[in-house]
Amino acid sequence: GKTTILKFAANLKEGTEITVINPKALESGQLFGQADSSDTGWKDGLVSKTFKNFASSSTENDKLITFDGPVDMVWIENFNTVLDDNNILCLESGETIKMTPSMKIVFESCDLDRVSP
Repeated sequence: GKTTILKFAANLKEGTEITVINPKALESGQLFGQADSSDTGWKDGLVSKTFKNFASSSTENDKLITFDGPVDMVWIENFNTVLDDNNILCLESGETIKMTPSMKIVFESCDLDRVSP
């Protein structure tokens, strides 16, 4: 239902890009990134990679990041600075990624039972 409507709406505006992420299917490090033993000492997660790709895109097409799954305090904490007026994703590595005006976040959840205001 909701996903179909979202995809239909995106098709109305040509060039809209959608990335769908199920946050409960991944560990926090897989979502936002984690320290590793590589030369850089950091491995990006799915959310950080998506934010970087969308933020560095040269097109002005709408870019939707859809979180399809339950919202809970474990992973939503990382969105405090994204959802406030700053619109910046702050990673544990110290890196920050500013959302562009074409980037949108959609939370597709059946309820908000496990979050606080």
